[in-house]
Amino acid sequence: MNFDATLNVRGSLDYGIIYGNEGIVFIKSGRGGTCRGYEDKYLKMAKRLNSSRGYTVICASNPPDPKISCDIDKSVIEKVISEKGFDNFELFLVGSSNGAYQNLFLANQLTDVKKIMGINMPLMIDPHKINRTLSTLDSVEKIFVYGTEDPSFSYIPMLEIKNLPRFRVIRVKDADHNFKSKTDTFVELVDLI
Repeated sequence: MNFDATLNVRGSLDYGIIYGNEGIVFIKSGRGGTCRGYEDKYLKMAKRLNSSRGYTVICASNPPDPKISCDIDKSVIEKVISEKGFDNFELFLVGSSNGAYQNLFLANQLTDVKKIMGINMPLMIDPHKINRTLSTLDSVEKIFVYGTEDPSFSYIPMLEIKNLPRFRVIRVKDADHNFKSKTDTFVELVDLI
């Protein structure tokens, strides 16, 4: 099992692409993660989306240093859209941990984002910035998934109290930050897109 194409940008960011229709899903791994993910979980998500809905899926690595790579991610998404001549595309963003955090800011840079899903996004790092950014995404459906064993699980009420439009939280019993021993459950989350 492999991507249709891979792309390396600036020597530190890798992107794996599965080509399909004008439904485009961008999956961002957690800090230090590869575009394939542990046990190929992001590649499995991409294949699942492509086979069930025909979507084009771009999986992105996330360098271990704390830099935000939204600008580069945006340029790769735009490159795929341009190369494929997509005119009526819809964008869906999926991120895990720091990848979910970065996708919040990416969503503000893109105009056609329909839905964003964040999996175990750290809530204790700059919660005011997270809330401020979420409040600017009124027209975007927002799904946040947290394992009951994730360090941010106890912070969920901080998000829910805001009554954000088109926002919901899904709790996964006994899942830790990395969904250890629950890779299949992690991959299946992509069905929420």
